[in-house]
Amino acid sequence: MRRGIPQPLEPTARGLLGYLSLLFVPAGVGIVRYLDLIERYWLPIAAAILGSTVLTMAVTFAVMHGVRRFARAERAAVRD
Repeated sequence: MRRGIPQPLEPTARGLLGYLSLLFVPAGVGIVRYLDLIERYWLPIAAAILGSTVLTMAVTFAVMHGVRRFARAERAAVRD
């Protein structure tokens, strides 16, 4: 949104971005290596990805909702 990297983070960000592509090499090799299995089992793979994403979002929502309620209760207890 700022259209730039904050000055204190620039060396770290540039260093990480320089090696970011290396993280995709093993995934790409795995996809190419097991393309026949991915073609055969694409539906269960897609269902697992979608299901785990929805489950992760639901658990994250529940935890954040609980933390928010806990923080409100703590603030109310401090005021009283």
